[in-house]
Amino acid sequence: MIIVGLDVSLNGTGAARVDTHTGRALTRTLNPKGLRTHARMEFVRREVVELVRDADYVGIEGLAFSAPSAVRDEIDGMHWQVRHEVWRRGIPYALLPPSNVKDYTTGDGRAGKGDMVKAMRRAFPMMNLTESDDEADALAIVAMVARFNNQVIDAHVTRWPHALDGCHWADQDREPRVIKKPRKQTSPLARKRVIP
Repeated sequence: MIIVGLDVSLNGTGAARVDTHTGRALTRTLNPKGLRTHARMEFVRREVVELVRDADYVGIEGLAFSAPSAVRDEIDGMHWQVRHEVWRRGIPYALLPPSNVKDYTTGDGRAGKGDMVKAMRRAFPMMNLTESDDEADALAIVAMVARFNNQVIDAHVTRWPHALDGCHWADQDREPRVIKKPRKQTSPLARKRVIP
């Protein structure tokens, strides 16, 4: 299974691609190097299209709502362009909230950038991760998608799989939605009546 993880950002989109069958993996940062608005979006879109070619599943870190309002419009636009390019190619994709990615990787949904890099370097010592957390986040996303699809690539380190709950996984239309576990239903007739 080929899984791509993306941490979409205006200044440097983190990307990871792992083939769970062969073990081949790569991480990189898509750096727009001084490009602005439309040129920056086009650069990221083109790079993402190449990365997701022949992928089986893509995980995308959800939007952080703490972004400054001055760039909010551009971040939202870029995020939706990336999602649409993945969907257009018929690839199922998931949206993973940033706090869930941190929680899965470190056990703390508010972990710092350095904590993420350390945790992913410990989990994947052969990967040449940069000091930036963009690539670490993208690799963590790949690990989460793999685990969700029963292709565990990080079983040798402590993980918190409860963080997979609340993520938006691909439905039958390849679009993300929250997949909830069915709750146990109790029949009204089975309830015990308490008579005072």
